[in-house]
Amino acid sequence: MQIVEKVLGNIFSVNPNVMLWDVMSCRLVCKRWHEVSSKLHRRRVEDLVFGENDRSDTKKMKRFLQAMERTEEPMYEKFRFDPGFFVQKNQLLFSSFLHGCSHFIVNLKLWFDGQCTLRFSKRCFPNLYLDSLQYLFFGCINYRGKTSTNKLELSYILDSLLNSSKNLRKFCFSFPPKEFNSQEVLISKFGDMIGTKIPKTVKNLKLEMKITDVQLEALANTGLALDTLHFDFRGSKLSRCTLHRLLECQENTLQEMRLLDSEIKYDFELQFPHFKKLTVLEIQGGTIIPFSYKEQFPVLERLILFGWENVKTLKTMLESTTRCIGLVSLELPYKITDERLVYLASRCFPNLKKLEITPTVSMSAVVKVFQCMTDLKELEITFPFIFEEELNVDSVFTGIPKEDCVRILEAGDLESVNIQNVQKSPSITNLTSNPK
Repeated sequence: MQIVEKVLGNIFSVNPNVMLWDVMSCRLVCKRWHEVSSKLHRRRVEDLVFGENDRSDTKKMKRFLQAMERTEEPMYEKFRFDPGFFVQKNQLLFSSFLHGCSHFIVNLKLWFDGQCTLRFSKRCFPNLYLDSLQYLFFGCINYRGKTSTNKLELSYILDSLLNSSKNLRKFCFSFPPKEFNSQEVLISKFGDMIGTKIPKTVKNLKLEMKITDVQLEALANTGLALDTLHFDFRGSKLSRCTLHRLLECQENTLQEMRLLDSEIKYDFELQFPHFKKLTVLEIQGGTIIPFSYKEQFPVLERLILFGWENVKTLKTMLESTTRCIGLVSLELPYKITDERLVYLASRCFPNLKKLEITPTVSMSAVVKVFQCMTDLKELEITFPFIFEEELNVDSVFTGIPKEDCVRILEAGDLESVNIQNVQKSPSITNLTSNPK
């Protein structure tokens, strides 16, 4: 590493509060300082935002483009466009931004909503090459643009961006179908596009949308080798074979997988392939074919079951034919009602070190944790009801009978605590590792 990079790198890393004018001063020293300080600033600075709080930011974009004409080392590489920017008068400015800044845009986030008036046409950005783009986020909130077969204008911009991003590493798409009937054609178009045009370079894929079997099958055939997959199915009705095929195509590379809205996405038994590298799994329900952690998830370290509501189907995840000795972090379902699930988890994951739990008012699940999971190093308990109902958790944590806790609090007589009662009832003192 050259001396300039080392000196400036130390300055930027030691002082995270380096201000913009400090960077500008560094840029004025010489050409080399100009280049290095700009590069370091781009990496550490947050997104440059246009259209925030329903502002069009037309003047802001004009000033930015003018500044770009006078420099070869831009100050920003991460950009976010909120719905306020996408108005008709910014049409040419947005096109100028994409073409003029195409070689240094690394992160690009686009948000659209029902107020957007900017329209796109087929091949709206010809000869666009986003060589440096690594992360693309495309989100729609209550979008009500023209969605006839011949005027699917919002899909045209996504088509152009995917076609021009040959080195894309992370792609996130969000289109919650709040008014799905009026958006059916557009959602279908997006699904077809995502299933066929995602660059093979993508390693991190996050989809929040309604999708069909045909589109999911096309996605499985793209040749992607993902390390991260987040899929919120939004009520999609899928067949067993297509979902299994998508997962099977990623079994050799996938390291993190989150399947959301899965309780209603299928009415069949889901079969897991053999994930060789998967360390993080989040799943929110469904019927699971009995499996072996040793065979299907040999290196799993973290399991998230927070959104799972069906206790009957959940037990399959905790009654595997083999224990998962590598799993160290577990998040149990929201407002867990069946304390037996805690017992099953303690048996299935003998080396568990971190537990996240949201109990009901009865707190019986927490008592079971103190009884069955004594080797925990970190315990995180959330009480969603503590402000809604009068609750005394002292008895659960100390092992002292509830009536004694009330008496001690009223009298302030801590010396009268009966140690024998504390030792007889499961309490936080059972956790031998002094967890956080």
